[in-house]
Formats: sequence, structure tokens, C-alpha cells
Amino acid sequence: MRPILDDSQIQVHIQSEPYAGRPQPRTTRGQPGERMEKVEESKRENRLGALREIAYLDEPTGLRAMNHAQHFDDLPVVRRWVTISNTSTTPLTIDLLYAAYLCRIPWVDDRAQFHLHVAHNKCHTEGQWRASTLAALGLVKAHADMYVRYTARSSSSREYLPMAMLEDRLRNWTLVWQIEHSGSWMWELGQMGDDREFLDLAIGGLCEEHTHWHRTLAPGDQFVSMPVASGCVDGDVESALAAMVEYRRRACKPPHPADDTCPVIFNDYMNCLLGYANREKSLPLIPRAADAGCEIYTVDGGWYGKEGWQEIGDWHEDRDKYPNGLNEIFDCVRNRGMIPGLWMEIESVANNIALAEKPDDWFLSMRGIRNLFSECYHLDFRHPDVRAFADEAFDRVIRQYGLGYMKLDYNRTPLLGTDRGSESPGDGALEHVRAYYAWFDTVRARHPGVIFENCSSGGMRNDYGMLSRTQLCSSSDQTNYKWYPSVAVGCTAAILPEQLAVWSYPMENGDREEAIFNMVTSLLMRIHLSGQIWLIDDTQFDAVCEAIALYKNRIRMDIPCSIPFYPLGRPTIEQTGTFNAFGQFRADKSRAWLAVWRLDTGETYVQLPLPPAVAALPTVRQVYPIQPVAPISRSHQHLKIELPQPYSARILELS
Repeated sequence: MRPILDDSQIQVHIQSEPYAGRPQPRTTRGQPGERMEKVEESKRENRLGALREIAYLDEPTGLRAMNHAQHFDDLPVVRRWVTISNTSTTPLTIDLLYAAYLCRIPWVDDRAQFHLHVAHNKCHTEGQWRASTLAALGLVKAHADMYVRYTARSSSSREYLPMAMLEDRLRNWTLVWQIEHSGSWMWELGQMGDDREFLDLAIGGLCEEHTHWHRTLAPGDQFVSMPVASGCVDGDVESALAAMVEYRRRACKPPHPADDTCPVIFNDYMNCLLGYANREKSLPLIPRAADAGCEIYTVDGGWYGKEGWQEIGDWHEDRDKYPNGLNEIFDCVRNRGMIPGLWMEIESVANNIALAEKPDDWFLSMRGIRNLFSECYHLDFRHPDVRAFADEAFDRVIRQYGLGYMKLDYNRTPLLGTDRGSESPGDGALEHVRAYYAWFDTVRARHPGVIFENCSSGGMRNDYGMLSRTQLCSSSDQTNYKWYPSVAVGCTAAILPEQLAVWSYPMENGDREEAIFNMVTSLLMRIHLSGQIWLIDDTQFDAVCEAIALYKNRIRMDIPCSIPFYPLGRPTIEQTGTFNAFGQFRADKSRAWLAVWRLDTGETYVQLPLPPAVAALPTVRQVYPIQPVAPISRSHQHLKIELPQPYSARILELS
């Protein structure tokens, strides 16, 4: 049974104040957080559920803190954040603050008790979940007063996805958490108190050591932490992930008219035009995308510069590439019944274009020198002229081209952040991210009908700071279709399937089974069709059309009300000699969909354990492709499927 955790403490440290206990390396148990005393507590109902707030005060320093916990009725997941205020007459410099601190996680003397699940999130290998015992991470009970910790940190989500799970395999409960912020963050698990029988977890941290952050509060100033969410559930990691799915739908997903329709998207980038689009290349793609059943057609990078997509920042069409203008392309798109879409990377500016001559205070910088990453500067959205430039660019292209879809990319990192106008680079980066959020919220308000995609396969902004503002998120720029299932399946643990866009890119030199494999990878999420669809043969194209028709007629209406399950766990990209599987069942348990991939294994069949909600469904059948049909058999709790060819895949329906 899951424990009742203490969530009432504040973890904050003021420069010049000590840390409690022995002088071990730490980013918790700082003063005055440890000695703060509760002065007030309240609980009030709101539209989400109930908001519980506890106020604390440290008399010697005058620092006041408010611990916020938003509950969601019957959900076990709680959103948490902290507000700190300086009620003294002197400035106070904060160099450590966590959004949540969960104490007294029971830790018995068994090194196999806990498995910590962490998602590595490198470019092209996103969503790679690894489970480790605490001992493997160096967390052992070595001494009565020993302070031991494991810390995960990242700039945005380009190292780790901003979530993790702690699974107690002895007592069958799981603690899950996510950080809802697009800048630097950290969390820390360890034996942080004086009692060796317990672990503590600190989530959503800002500190000098790991995120290069400190903030001085003048008298009367206040600061609000990033928001985080955490939940403790009975059961294994799939039970925890199911709770997070419900939480994300209820608390994080932005409402939009297209939410329940999951329109099919064609994008001309991946293994297609690769940012080198022009009129001659684009025009043949449009009828082919429409014939396949796509509903949105997106022109990706390169529509603006002379050389591919790299000359970003000058968001005006290049008439050498499009002599009649982009509207000729988008008129063809509309004439074929599709919605026009366009790619932009508004925060980045190539260092060789006119926009780079703007004043230095337009850009993130360190020690008076602009941050340069991959030949690009990074705009600072705290600057009003930057926001005005971005407003003009967005409003102009949306209205000029009649766009219904916009892909917002983020391929560069701001590095440490910026110290221009900030006393620490981490604080400058945090304020930039919050200014970007505020700016983007105004864009959404002006253009409520536009579908916005969060694409981030470089800086990787795959988090619910952005996903609470966009309708979907590109999962990866992985170019090898054989490796993509492990990326896509891993990402479903962190991103709702109705928000997770997955590339399907059948190629000219492939065959029908390759096209089927590509389509299966995207069919239970959001389809991002690309590849060489104007070159593939009729057998491949028929497989694409068959998949999209099934998706539009049967599958997509279930995705926004589905619960994911993982018969073979969350795969990793190096596991090529095996099968992969991913499924989802409707919340009302009336139907389930199951994708199965055979990779490079000599085994021709696989046994798939089914969760109870799926095992109770009496009928199973292959729905994609219609032919050839794979042999399927089942017992009550297991399903067996045979795929005779390596790198083949199928979609099954249970009902």
C-alpha cells in the first residue's frame, strides 16, 4: 500500500545561511527553510478541485513562504508550487528553491526495494527509459548520518525528460512526478534527513550549483517557483502513468476545436525535402498528400532563405524559390481540401542576416557577449521590441497565407542563460522562458483557430510548460524508421498520445512491409506523414492510404480518451533483436488498440501479457494491414502473434 508522504516542508536557502546537519554535498535542508514555522493554513474549493495553502515565516530573516497544492478531486496527482516573499527591511539573496519536497518515503533495508525510472532524452534518442536500483545509483545506507543523493538536471529537456518514477517493488506502489517548465530544472532523491529509514524527494529545483540561479529579493519582493506535479499510486509504473495521463488531460492540455479530431498532418521535412523546398518540389507533393488522406499540409524550413533552412530570422518568402509567392502553394493546398501550415523558429536568428544587426539587448548574452549556438543568436523575449518583432512576424504570415497550422521549432539551446539584466544566468533564462510563455499566450488569444505544434528536436522543449500551450509536440527527428518505435513508445509516458506527433516516412527504395511498419509507428498517436510519397510505388502508397483511412474512420476518435499500456515495457533504442509493443484502451474499457513491431530478431512470434481491462475484451482481430493477416491466438491474460518477416508490424483491435 502506498505511504502517506509529508509534503508540508519548504526547501529554500538564503546566501550566508547554513545548511542543517553534517556538511555533506547537498541542495536541500538549507536555512531558513528548515526552521520556518507555519503561521497559517487554508483550503478552498475551485474549478479544478481544492487548493490547499500553507504559509510559513522565518522570524530571524523575515522570509515568508507559501506552499501551494492544487488537488484534482479524485485524482492522486497534485500540482505544487511555492511563493517566497521578503517581509524584512533588507535584501535577501535566494540561491536554492524547490517547488515541492516530499518527505518520509519508507526505505527498508533491502537494496532491491526501489527501482528509479528515468527517461534519457538525447536528440534522435528521445524517451529512453532506464530503470535502476538505488544501489546502482550509489544510494546505500552506509552510515547513520550519511547524506546520499541522486540528482537529475537538464537545460529544458535535452538531457532528460522532466519526469521520473520511483517504484517500490516490495510494497507495490509508485511515485511519479513531472516538472512543468521549459528552462533549467532539477530534482533530487536521497537520504536527506537524520533517519536512515526514509528517503526524501525534492522536485523542481533552482540553485546556484546546478541551474546557475540565484535571485535577490528586495524588501517587499516575491518570487514564484516553477510548477510541478506528483502522485503516489498503488500499483506499478503503468498505474502511475495512467494517473498522469488523466492529470494531463484534466489540468495541462489546452482546449482547442481540433482536440477530438486529431487531423492528419503532412510535413515536407523528414526524409522528404529536408528544408530545401521550392515551387518545383512542393507542387507534386500536394496532390499526393491529399490523395493519401492528409488534412493539414505544412511547409517546413527553408521557405525564407537563399540556402536551405539555415538563414532563419528573416521571415519573408524567398521569391527565387517561390516566384509566384507561397500563396500559390497554399492555394493549391486549400483547393485540395487541406489546411495550410508553416514552420518557424522564432527565437533563433542566424548570425549572417540583417536581423542580427539589432542591438545587443535583443539577444541572450553572457558577460556582454551574445550567446552563439550553431551559428545562431537567441532572442530575449523579455525585450519589448523582440516581442513586437515576433508579433509582427506571426500575425503577418498567419494572415497573409491564411494559415490554420503553425509549427514552432526550437533547435538551439540558450546555454547557461543570460546575465544581461539579471544577477545570474539561470534567473535570466527563467525570466526569458516566462516572457516567451506570456508572449505566446497573446498569440494564441489573437489566433484561437490556429493549431500550434511544439517542435523541439534540438533544444528539446518536450515539457508541459509548452505542451499546456500547444496542441501537439513533435516526438523526434529520428531518421531511421527501424529505431523509431522505441522513441515513440518511450515518449508516450511523458506526452499524451493525442499530443504526440510521430513521423511516418515511406521511401522510394522500400517495400510494402516497410511502408506498413512506418504507418504502424504513428497510428496510435498523431500522424506526421512525410518521406518520398511522390516516388513510392502503388503497393506502398496503398498501404499508406489504407492506414490513414483506418485512422480517420476508427482509431483517432479513441486516442483522446485512451489509457496507454506497455505489454513489453518501455523499449530502448539499442534493443533491436526483439519485439516492441504498445497499446491503449478506452477509458470506458470498451475497446483497445495494439501495435506490434518485429525488429531484427530470429523469433517469429511473441507472447504479450495484457492488462486486465484489455484481457477482458473477448474479440481480437488484425485491422492493419488488411492483408496479409498474421496468425493470432490468445489465452485469457496473453496474446500471441506471429510475424514471419523481420521489421514488420501490425495493428490489432480488441473489442
